[in-house]
Amino acid sequence: MIQYRANGIFTGTRLLDENWVLAVREDGRVEGVYPRSSVSTPVRVLEGLLCPGFVNAHCHLELSHLKGIVRENTGLVQFLVEVTRFRDEVDPAKVSAAMEAADQEMAQSGIVAVGDVCNTFNSAEQKLRSSLYYHSFTEVLGFSDSSARDRLTQILELRDRYRARGLPATVSPHAPYTVSASLFRLIGSLDETGSVSVHNQECLEEEKLFGGDQQAFQEIYDSLEIDRSSFQATGKSSLQSWLPLMQEPQKLLLVHNTCTTGQDIRFAQDSPHELFWCLCPNANLYIEGRLPDISLLRQSGCRMVLGTDSLSSNHRLSILEEIKTIRKFFPGIPPAELLAWATENGAEAIGAEQLGSFSPGKVPGVLLLGGSAPFRLDPDTTVTRIL
Repeated sequence: MIQYRANGIFTGTRLLDENWVLAVREDGRVEGVYPRSSVSTPVRVLEGLLCPGFVNAHCHLELSHLKGIVRENTGLVQFLVEVTRFRDEVDPAKVSAAMEAADQEMAQSGIVAVGDVCNTFNSAEQKLRSSLYYHSFTEVLGFSDSSARDRLTQILELRDRYRARGLPATVSPHAPYTVSASLFRLIGSLDETGSVSVHNQECLEEEKLFGGDQQAFQEIYDSLEIDRSSFQATGKSSLQSWLPLMQEPQKLLLVHNTCTTGQDIRFAQDSPHELFWCLCPNANLYIEGRLPDISLLRQSGCRMVLGTDSLSSNHRLSILEEIKTIRKFFPGIPPAELLAWATENGAEAIGAEQLGSFSPGKVPGVLLLGGSAPFRLDPDTTVTRIL
């Protein structure tokens, strides 16, 4: 048994002071969190804040080789054009090496689990070698109603390839601007045993598209030769257009939410789905130069989680850096709330129930947040994996 005491402990749900001790077995399994006064055996004393390992709820590991290649602040449409242009123009060995480096970077930054969006089987071997827990969101695109069943068949085969290797995976629609109504209905009728990820309301062009502006995504549709003849504008917001197509109650991970309004949130909360709202602030700034209305999401009672997106849209894969960015623009959010988004909420969102908190029996990893004021999550806050 290893027992730790520090300046404080964040359990996954609440912040405790220095008068508490974390007890962990040699294999990393949590025994419990106890009052200091009740512990008589030796305790390791550390400087900083103890915290469960972080969960990166949204990443694209297979795009890691695009780090520094895609330009910043182009807007989403041009960003997608550049990702599409460059993603396959690299030697497969370099792609594999970049994924391995990205995986190691996440581990070193305190991440213990990842919700990873994938369009191919390229990341499977790295996930099998990794010390991190991965849930693979096998992502389907298809904007023509006529191709919906074929697209679903293809992505089910990819999902099942991951599952056959013992890797958790679920089918996930890419985004409302690349998935037809028919394909959404087919995905929404699946009885998936895990969460489903959707890129939601990433930019104003997405809202314009559903409002009737056929030119909003013209450049990306032309570059991919996408048949959009079956698309019909709804005159509603993007979220209010696609969410009713998901007929079976599911655990939905809504990612980015840059243009989500209060009306959208209320509409979503009236649905039968279990919702998690994922923020990737550094990617939002990289691509669009703007952030979601995080204050509105909080005030509306949204259950929040954090992601990094990919190295095509971010300089680092670090949940702590995402927290620091949120603290910079929204300094009023209590640090304990942000840490809950990064730990227990994230673990529940991607089905990693054995992680996320210091509840007895879990194996969440143990981080030590250091720096001049780790309780405040200041710019100089550091993270070290100690178990």
